[in-house]
Amino acid sequence: MADGKFSARIENALAIEEPWNSARAVKEIVAAEFHTLDPRVEIKFTEYFNHTFAPDLVLRWPGASGSHERYVYLKYNSEIEFLLDDLRMVENNRPILLGLEAQNWRDPESAKELALASKESDTLVTDPAGVETLAEQSNNKFFRLVGSAFAQGGRGLVNERIARLATMSLQAGLQGARAVEQQPTAVAAMLVQELLRSEYAGRIVRLLQAIWVGSGGRLEEFPGDRSLDEYIPDDALQFLLEMEVIDDKFFWDRVGQRVTVAQLNRLKLPDGSPNLELLMLVSRHRLWARACRVRSEQPVLSDEVRDKPYWVIDRHLALKWPRFVAYLAATVDQLEDVPENRHDGLRFLELTQRASGMIISDLEWSSDGRILRYSSEDHEDVAHDPAVWEFERGLGAYALIRRAGITLPSRKQLYADFMTNTVGGKGGTKLVLSELLPPSLQLLRDLTNEENEQLVEQSSAPDYEADEQPPTLFDLD
Repeated sequence: MADGKFSARIENALAIEEPWNSARAVKEIVAAEFHTLDPRVEIKFTEYFNHTFAPDLVLRWPGASGSHERYVYLKYNSEIEFLLDDLRMVENNRPILLGLEAQNWRDPESAKELALASKESDTLVTDPAGVETLAEQSNNKFFRLVGSAFAQGGRGLVNERIARLATMSLQAGLQGARAVEQQPTAVAAMLVQELLRSEYAGRIVRLLQAIWVGSGGRLEEFPGDRSLDEYIPDDALQFLLEMEVIDDKFFWDRVGQRVTVAQLNRLKLPDGSPNLELLMLVSRHRLWARACRVRSEQPVLSDEVRDKPYWVIDRHLALKWPRFVAYLAATVDQLEDVPENRHDGLRFLELTQRASGMIISDLEWSSDGRILRYSSEDHEDVAHDPAVWEFERGLGAYALIRRAGITLPSRKQLYADFMTNTVGGKGGTKLVLSELLPPSLQLLRDLTNEENEQLVEQSSAPDYEADEQPPTLFDLD
């Protein structure tokens, strides 16, 4: 936000003598404040200013399902009766009417009429102080969500007093959900449903629900509309993972019981987050997948390069290492949008070294345009069969293993495709991530000692103390 109060900057812009320059300056100041409220918004200036029917600004939010727009009308006259008249002219567009002067709206009856009319028409009527009060909280990730929802779906009469009450109540509600306290959570849930259109209120209420459940509260006791079922909605999970760090492994364990890899793959966290690390720390022994594709990572010259693996969501849930990235999905087909590092295959001796501790039950060679497959009907180890070494010698120096069938000590079966650097479960085999990642990386990469140590760390179970086990879903529902 620019230095100085929003209303004072508008007043200075209105004092510019040349009308066109004055109008342009006002629009730029208002646009900057809306950008502070919601950095994702795109803003277009129109040729009009203080017009009854034509908006001064058009706010636009691009999205996967198309663009959402909202008109902003700037008003010299902020008296309630004038705003009521103007609202009735444009209410079908569900716009924002922004008075250019701060208002106390002391007449209770008139203010009540305007508040009711603006709420019923999903129109936001506000002033500079109301917008600025919300924008002041933009350094807080929770209030970035609130600010975005307010810009896109705010409604009713919101001046400084109401905006300040809203921010205080929402902050208390967030803390209340974290502490599983009914009263502040209920006030926050009720407030957003009053001040926001239903779809935008729902985002915040679902987030409060997710925090409530993650903090150990029972869903049926959540003091507001309940929309959580077996899973946490995507938008609530996205916001949870983006929020300031919640350093509580039991919180994330409860959240993780309602999360799947398929759902995580619908989110977007290309740089990861501390909360995603905590979620994966307690959930990697529970979340399952059937496929892993490993792709080489180009070295990055930056002071921020991390020397340890960390979780991201970039097209898919992925564990990112300095030299490569391991992408995970429910099926191999779902990894089609991850570009392959194509290879011709792997030498048999190298495969036996990488597959130490695993059973190699199926081999497919490629040599000079010919394919040879050798396998065990009972999934027994064929790596030491004399015939295998005869095939290797007979096929010549250019013979490479294209694919191999692997049986893990748990008797679960995988196949490794060395041409596409992909490992998948055979048939309907599901593996939790702590089961799938070690053999995938060991088979597809020549790991360093340090990478092997890091892989062991990534595959270890969370260290809950026996008397501190978090509740299960049966306790929560």
